[in-house]
Amino acid sequence: MKSESLETLTLRGFPFFACRDILKRKERETYMPAPKDNLPYRAMLTAACERLRDKDIAAAAARADMQYDAASGTIDFVSFGERGRLFLPDYRVKGDFTVWQHIAILQYLEARDMPLPIGEWVAIRTLEPGAASRGESFDRKINDFAANRLGRFPEETISSAFQKLGGTPTKYRGADLSAVFHFLPRYPYLFNFWMADDEFPATGKILIDASAGRSLGLEAAGTMAELLVDKLCRICEANA
Repeated sequence: MKSESLETLTLRGFPFFACRDILKRKERETYMPAPKDNLPYRAMLTAACERLRDKDIAAAAARADMQYDAASGTIDFVSFGERGRLFLPDYRVKGDFTVWQHIAILQYLEARDMPLPIGEWVAIRTLEPGAASRGESFDRKINDFAANRLGRFPEETISSAFQKLGGTPTKYRGADLSAVFHFLPRYPYLFNFWMADDEFPATGKILIDASAGRSLGLEAAGTMAELLVDKLCRICEANA
């Protein structure tokens, strides 16, 4: 895909699906400016900053329950238990975040509506009418992570990983482990996990608040759900 087509796509919103196969590097960096050799990421970041330029960023941050400091030109936030900071006007990010997480945070700040969660959990595939097959692909990948990666660890290890990502334990329909995780303060996910037994393999299911579709599209929502479960797997693997 040529740079011109990427730029055109990004002007219509973040092309997660169009660019995910191109953007292979998802490294975490302590301080992450746009990599000079990472064209898709630079294109998306540039377009995002352009769209945010005319926003009342103080009002947007307040609606998102993020902390804006006009004197320092920064926005502080917490995403999946990790504290981060955006530096205006180019929206560089400080913190342990992947490039996709960075882009999704900026997309959230662009949203016209940042509703409070309503407490109704739904499948990601329901966020966009007619996109069920794409949503189901996220569900399959998340369950694959659960069965083949999380399923190798004892319940105590998984529970500890939940805590490290800021998960709030809850109960949901017989799951062995359930917790609510916040991509951003007003954007929660519910991850349910069933341990393997003699009859069934380990199973994982992620749900999202029904209000989520008013602020982020299906691709961003699904990508952040994948990211969350991948982070849980990595924590368990690191502590094995």
